[in-house]
Amino acid sequence: MKIYPLHKLHFTTQLQLKNYPYPIDIIYRVLSRKELLNLQNMFYKENSQNNYFKIKLVEQSLVNKNLINEMSDEQINFLYEKIIDISTTKQDDLELLEKLFWISQSDELSGDTWNCDKCKEKGLQEERNCPMITDKPKYIGVWFGEDYFFCPKYDLIKYNELIGSAFNAYSMFDKGVLPEAGGLYDQTNWFIDSAFTIKLLVSEKERKDMEKLNKD
Repeated sequence: MKIYPLHKLHFTTQLQLKNYPYPIDIIYRVLSRKELLNLQNMFYKENSQNNYFKIKLVEQSLVNKNLINEMSDEQINFLYEKIIDISTTKQDDLELLEKLFWISQSDELSGDTWNCDKCKEKGLQEERNCPMITDKPKYIGVWFGEDYFFCPKYDLIKYNELIGSAFNAYSMFDKGVLPEAGGLYDQTNWFIDSAFTIKLLVSEKERKDMEKLNKD
């Protein structure tokens, strides 16, 4: 399951460390944007080797930082990949978020006619090639300049974790509430990136709505 953390969540994995007779729980957490930037600055400033950067990053994320001394290079690389995955924002996710935003705000795709229950009730699932009843693609139309082969509204169900967390981030940011103590850069990358992305999209929608209103 993909994680979109608004908080510096903790995760647990088991590793068999050196000098330990049995596997133990390793607890690590999401790093904030400030922590990642500080580590990157340290890396470039000291002109250190890549492995040194990985060690410091993993150590920063560990609840028990002393355990870093008991880990092999392979285990450090394993944790590094996990921490980077939960602590950084993927460009693909932001592009998908933009697409989901416009689907959720579309007048054409709103109302009862595109409600899942109503669609099923009216027997429109086959016409709209609903993924709930088929996995075979079939061209059904163009929305937002993109060809669709399945019902576009289904993406809101499929990626509900992504768009839900992004709108939560925007709502909190818009009210001046930060999930973690400190300033903006003490928050997770996903909180910052998703909140700002939604904020820009909301502004763009308001501009388009105003232009449409003035034309009418």
